Amino acid sequence: MLSEFDELVARRKQLKAWWSLRNKQTYNGGGHELRVDTARPTLVSLCGQAYAGARNYHDAPEFFVVALAQEMQANACRLAKVAYENEMARLDASIESHRESVLAELAKD
Repeated sequence: MLSEFDELVARRKQLKAWWSLRNKQTYNGGGHELRVDTARPTLVSLCGQAYAGARNYHDAPEFFVVALAQEMQANACRLAKVAYENEMARLDASIESHRESVLAELAKD
């Protein structure tokens, strides 16, 4: 139980320290910028079978796959912020759920 708590606290600390780099200057006076490289989707299809024996996957036109990849890249930094906020909330809740048992363990002896 304490090892799980320690792991959660370490992960939260690691994530918070990494995310805080956005506010630190680099050696040349600039700031750290978030960079997220996205890959082109390997599959963009509508799935469903109109009748028995019909095709199950209906692939998107190639130009749409390119447009989707561009949109994913354009929104990657916003999604990284959402992921950070969600992960911090998850870690905080998990840490909080251990509070009583950790305090009880520390009170022993």
